[in-house]
Amino acid sequence: MAASVAGQGTATRDIVCHVADATAGTRAVTVTITTVAQAAAQTGIAAAHVLAAASDLSQHADALKTEMDRFFATVWAA
Repeated sequence: MAASVAGQGTATRDIVCHVADATAGTRAVTVTITTVAQAAAQTGIAAAHVLAAASDLSQHADALKTEMDRFFATVWAA
């Protein structure tokens, strides 16, 4: 009987250790997921900035083309 109780105590301690290990692993995964989510959010913000810069550059390129067309039209007319 005593051996059976001791065996149950050992099994219970093993279960507690495994639960603690699983909890630590879950925490590590949670931290990793949070880090990835933050990186994804920052990437989205950076992508929005790049898109805005590209749009601005496109507008400037269009304005420059219009000015160049006017300049060459003036030169060719002269």
